[in-house]
Amino acid sequence: MQSAPFLRVLRRLALPRWLARGRLGGVGGAGADAGTLTDDDGDAAVVALMAGPDCAAVRLERRAGSARLHLTQAGNGGPEQLRLWKAAGWFDNAQVVLVLGSEERHFLTLDRPELPPEELALAARYPLAEALETEPELLLATATPMPLTNDALRPQMLAVAAHLGPVRAQLAQLSAAGIRVRHIDIADTALRGMVMLQGQPEEGCVALAFVGADICIGLIWQHQFCALRALALPPRTPRDEAEFEEQLALHIQRTADHFERQATRLAVRSVLASMPSLGDEARRTVLSALPLPARTFELDSALAVDAAAGRACQGNNNLTALVGVAAARLLEPLAQQAAARAQAQDEAAREAQLAGGFEPLGLTSTGLQPTGAGGTAGLSPAALSQTTIEQAAYGSRGAGDFADTEQGPAARSDGADMELERRP
Repeated sequence: MQSAPFLRVLRRLALPRWLARGRLGGVGGAGADAGTLTDDDGDAAVVALMAGPDCAAVRLERRAGSARLHLTQAGNGGPEQLRLWKAAGWFDNAQVVLVLGSEERHFLTLDRPELPPEELALAARYPLAEALETEPELLLATATPMPLTNDALRPQMLAVAAHLGPVRAQLAQLSAAGIRVRHIDIADTALRGMVMLQGQPEEGCVALAFVGADICIGLIWQHQFCALRALALPPRTPRDEAEFEEQLALHIQRTADHFERQATRLAVRSVLASMPSLGDEARRTVLSALPLPARTFELDSALAVDAAAGRACQGNNNLTALVGVAAARLLEPLAQQAAARAQAQDEAAREAQLAGGFEPLGLTSTGLQPTGAGGTAGLSPAALSQTTIEQAAYGSRGAGDFADTEQGPAARSDGADMELERRP
């Protein structure tokens, strides 16, 4: 069993250095545009990459004095590209994040046990291992609390796992190229990054992104996952373009409807879609078929984009998703602020209820818990972009140390929203 101090070390490693120091300045607050930064703490950069037979990488920078994040590098190719990117300085002075594709991660929505946030990952490994029909010590796993959006359900957590062997192989590939990985994340985090770049954390948004052969689709509120699914892209041939668009719109509509039915305490306002591989006309056709107001995620409108990086991302699903993952990590203070505001609103509503003897209208709870000894409101143990799978593959004690927990497995949710994503 991992000791609590060791888990705290992992948590600190997950935080960007400029965030861990607590010197944030004004981030998306009053007088700042949504999704922008006015921090004067200096430059920061994240390189998000996918490894394996096909490699892809993007570098996103946060620059002092600039209100927008800057996309400076993007590219894909075979494993030989890793050394070329290294030699070209792509990874200099940057946090490197290994991003697992939709076929490499698996997730469940589970009832959240009454445990401290730092112990949720240990509790989640058992149901994840059982569902994947493997041993807990063969998995890397994490879990993060989800905002409460339905009074009829128990508090939920999102549990994520990856098989340890393939992850270690990717880390070894990167190490051989001289690349040191600081964090491991999942492609689904791109949805959070996309929404964070748009601002408006108080509104529920269905976000989706094409990644590989799948659609990652989730319900985002307060910059956090309230629900998450992965759908296979419908089959497509050159002669059935109209049928493909119709099936794709139906896929998205059914999932969005399900999210909206489940989130009884939350108004779902819009759909934000990243579909780079579709042409402009096809994107418009798909989005116009949806019942909610829908818009396309466009890199040029959300970021400052260098010309070469923009050309590389054009029409490329995975590179665009990597940009979202990098943005989620750089903009994590927005999520912290959104959680703090929601916690303050929740406390004010409860006080009003006690003082006035009536039930206040609107949302009265977010399901987010205070963090830290001082009770500062925030994310516990943080968002997926901070806690997913971390650097467990580097740990000298081995992955088996994550397997044992005195609390045993977390209870499973039997609701329709519980879903395990399996890949062959």
